[in-house]
Amino acid sequence: IPRPIEHHPALPPEAPPFRIVYIGRLSSRKGQLALDLIRAVREVARAGHAVELTILGDGSLLRAVRREARASEGAMPPPRVLGRVLEPLAHLRQAHVVVGAGYAALEAAMCGAAVIGAGFKGYGPVDRESALHARGCNFGDTGCDWSPTPENFRAALERLIAAWRDPVERERYWRLDRVLAPIHAIPAVAAQLEALYREALAG
Repeated sequence: IPRPIEHHPALPPEAPPFRIVYIGRLSSRKGQLALDLIRAVREVARAGHAVELTILGDGSLLRAVRREARASEGAMPPPRVLGRVLEPLAHLRQAHVVVGAGYAALEAAMCGAAVIGAGFKGYGPVDRESALHARGCNFGDTGCDWSPTPENFRAALERLIAAWRDPVERERYWRLDRVLAPIHAIPAVAAQLEALYREALAG
C-alpha cells in the first residue's frame, strides 16, 4: 500500500522572491547537500535573481551550514537555517522549489511545489513525465546518477526560475500532484485498503 499523503496543492506566491526550501538531515553526508545548495543559490542571486533559501533539518553539520549561510550576507538575504521543525508543511506550502528526497520530496510535490530530487544519489529537477520514475527511486535517495554539485544545483534552479515564468513549463514542473495524487492521496490509499479487506473477508 502506498504511503498516504495529504493532498493540498496550491501554487506559491506570484511575487518575488523565488522561495527555495531544502529539507533533509544535516548529517556528515547529506549535510554537504545543504552546503552546496547555499553556494549555488548565492551564485543564482549574484546573477540577478531574487531568491530566498530556507533550510530545514538537524545533524552534525548544522553549525557548518549556519556558518556558510552567514557567508552569503551581501550577495542575498542570508539563508534561514531553522534546524528541526515540528511542522515542515507550513514551509513547503510557501516554496516555489523544494530540494530533498524520499517522503519530504513526495510531500512537497503533493503540496504543489516543484522538486529537485537530492539524496544519497541525486535525481535533479522532476517534471510530470519523470514523476513516477523519481518516486520509484525515492527522488534520488536510492537510485539515479544526477550529481548534486553546486554547478548542477545552480543549473537546475535557473531552469526552474525560467520555467516559473512560462505558463506551459509551470504546469510541467508545478503540478506533479496530478500524477502522484491518484496513488498517494488519502482517498486513493483508503480505496486500496478497502479492496484488500474485502478480498480478505471474501476468502
